[in-house]
Amino acid sequence: MKTPPLAPFPESNFDAGKMPSPEHALAAYTTYLSYFGTYTVDAKKHVVTIHVEGSLAPDYTDTEQARPYKLEGDRLEISDSKTWRRVLERVR
Repeated sequence: MKTPPLAPFPESNFDAGKMPSPEHALAAYTTYLSYFGTYTVDAKKHVVTIHVEGSLAPDYTDTEQARPYKLEGDRLEISDSKTWRRVLERVR
């Protein structure tokens, strides 16, 4: 998801079954990516590979997405160090 996030769409309400306008739907699609699947970790190369089973972007489905990572204590950073970065921190 890009930051800052998009403002709520005034015409849509998913709980009520009201969909966004085509323009808002396109804006949402082009600012968000989601995928899921299993993963493997190559600790020597510091690469996690996601074996994508499903995705918002159909061209990611049934692919392998390799991502470099750094793990320091309770902090995991998955990043290409140039254009994108995800930081996850363990809560105790």
